[in-house]
Amino acid sequence: MTFSTNAPARTLRGIGYDAGVIYDGDFDSRPVWEADAVRADLRAIRRRLGCDAVLVMATDIDRLLETARIACEEGLAVWIQPRLFDARCGEIAWHLAEVATRAEELRRAVDRHHREDRPVHIVEFGTCAYAGAADNSSQASDVLREVDGGLEVPETLVRDEQGQADYLDEMFDIFDQVGVDGTFVWGFSEPRLTRSDEPRQDLDRASYGIVAPLPEGTWQPKAAFGAVARRHGAAP
Repeated sequence: MTFSTNAPARTLRGIGYDAGVIYDGDFDSRPVWEADAVRADLRAIRRRLGCDAVLVMATDIDRLLETARIACEEGLAVWIQPRLFDARCGEIAWHLAEVATRAEELRRAVDRHHREDRPVHIVEFGTCAYAGAADNSSQASDVLREVDGGLEVPETLVRDEQGQADYLDEMFDIFDQVGVDGTFVWGFSEPRLTRSDEPRQDLDRASYGIVAPLPEGTWQPKAAFGAVARRHGAAP
């Protein structure tokens, strides 16, 4: 489901944005959602990365659509992905119907479907920032493990931000060669997977995010951030 204020539908340079997904019953990928912080993220996506589109995913409908509204205000085309895990079929159907109904209020009569010449978009491609992650990109985060109610990564995991950036560059080259209409890198950040000087707590190494979340709530660009900005033609 997509809606937009002004971005073109055929030249999407996008990225995924985690607004808070509940996994495995109680794991919240974004425990704290603040409108100002979200707006700052989306403004960076538009202005510093050069993206013209964002794929917003969340479990809570209010949070999903409020993030989408802010993204529209920042000049981004918006794709929304409601995510509801471990629910009955009836609950999932209601959830999707509610999102669809309320999303129409944001669409503002913009219809960018191309029925005769359907565009091809690539969504959720990327890898993590440790050595060897690109060899198993779709499951690279499986190195995360639960220990005493928290998350850890192996102490021997070697941070490799350039490897993450190189993987994205390789994928962009392939997509350019085959002529896809748009791409969505996964992703901007994974807020629960913070950076740390303590090796086992340096969860960002197992994150697909192109920025590293810090415990105090800010973030730092990784090498992949620069790669995406360069490929999207963002101003230095």
